[in-house]
Amino acid sequence: MNVNDEASFNSIPKEHATIKGFLQEVKSKGFSLEAGNKNSNYTITVNLEKVNEKYGKYISESLKRYLEFNNYEINSNIQVIDDNKKTVNLDEVIKRIKKIEAGMDIDKKQSYEFADKWTSSLEYYYNILFGISHNYFIETEYFNSNILKQYKDIIESNKNTDMSKKLSKVVNVLEKNNRKFDSNTKVQIENIINEIYTKDIKDAINKKYPEQISND
Repeated sequence: MNVNDEASFNSIPKEHATIKGFLQEVKSKGFSLEAGNKNSNYTITVNLEKVNEKYGKYISESLKRYLEFNNYEINSNIQVIDDNKKTVNLDEVIKRIKKIEAGMDIDKKQSYEFADKWTSSLEYYYNILFGISHNYFIETEYFNSNILKQYKDIIESNKNTDMSKKLSKVVNVLEKNNRKFDSNTKVQIENIINEIYTKDIKDAINKKYPEQISND
């Protein structure tokens, strides 16, 4: 059930009227529920779709795209990680990274107005894509060969994108280390992820939040 979809939660039976009433109240007040880890808890957040509908014509294109992306994340029924099956939906991760890249292209034209938010999201999904924030791609200390093959297919079908360039570097690191996923491999991949913080982006974030990024 989608807890943010009125048609979905309206089908809740009468014996659970309290839950149904709560969800209706959250929806009517312009809020939504965001699932926590493993959907074991929820957080009440602003309904970004409603914000965009009401104020979209008054806000920058970059903010509008960011609100749209966040709304997609919150309301998508597609899981990125299934902790029970210990799997990652690579197609969905790639889809979200491409949405972020498109948003960052617009943000660049607006002097990286929301660079901190875009890069934070991008870093999060790269950590999933490259197996840094989970161990579902690792088999007895070695990187899964099937995932490596999928990486190559992704590179082939997404040529000349920032994502494919970083993915190519990751593949190179894994193959040079014979797929052994040790601390050295992990550090090299983390360094590739950190390349998203270009000088221009660092300067923009540092200007907005001087304490957030060091000048090194």
